[in-house]
Amino acid sequence: ALILQRLLKDGPNYKPGGLHSLACMIFLSDYMRDRRCSEMLYRSFADEIEEDFARIFDDKQNHSTFNQMIVYLSGEGTTIGFPHDTWADVLQGTGRNNPLRADIQTIKLKFADKKYEDVYKKQAVTGAWDTTVSRYNKNIIREKDAFLSMVDTLTYNYTLSDLEKLGVDVEMMREVSSLNSDLPIAARVLSRIQAARPTQVTQIINIQHSVISKSTLEFSKDNVNVESSVITDSELDEEDLKTAKHSLVVDSKKK
Repeated sequence: ALILQRLLKDGPNYKPGGLHSLACMIFLSDYMRDRRCSEMLYRSFADEIEEDFARIFDDKQNHSTFNQMIVYLSGEGTTIGFPHDTWADVLQGTGRNNPLRADIQTIKLKFADKKYEDVYKKQAVTGAWDTTVSRYNKNIIREKDAFLSMVDTLTYNYTLSDLEKLGVDVEMMREVSSLNSDLPIAARVLSRIQAARPTQVTQIINIQHSVISKSTLEFSKDNVNVESSVITDSELDEEDLKTAKHSLVVDSKKK
């Protein structure tokens, strides 16, 4: 609590941007799983709330105050988190001697509870994703860690359906993670995507004639009746079709 006070306050009063920085840390504490987040998404969230927050609390983002806070939140790579679990306790408003408790509860009641989850948390994704992709495309070596930090945060805190609605390219996340699958962070991302969106399996059987079939064959069974499961779009005559059961290219989902 004392470190937070020194970061946010100058004596009894808040520094310029102090209340805004406190509101951002509430987001990290209450709305991000494991209380960690990509720095780019965190900065995007800070930008998203600034206008509405200033209208209600008469305080807006101050780069000096905000960046001092980021220094204390710096974690592994470009992922930020609290330096100690007690920070989260303070930001949840617990403890009788918590000097920030009243302000934290006011921010939650007037601001955070109403719009953090459904509005700002989602709005922050678009700007953060666009910036991350733009930087990655310019230098895939230098920006690799930042990109992986971003997609790790996104896949851990949002559904893939929500991300797609917000303009996130899920296939790009899959491809970059596959390319770097030797890294634990990339392997985590790949595992989450694969669990939510299993890749389609394609089976190929030797071709004798030109029959293309989309069927519901269950290849996991030992005995498959091919003759009763052929849908053909070809120019084979009736005699050729009798042997077509040996010449299928099947594009189906393996059961």
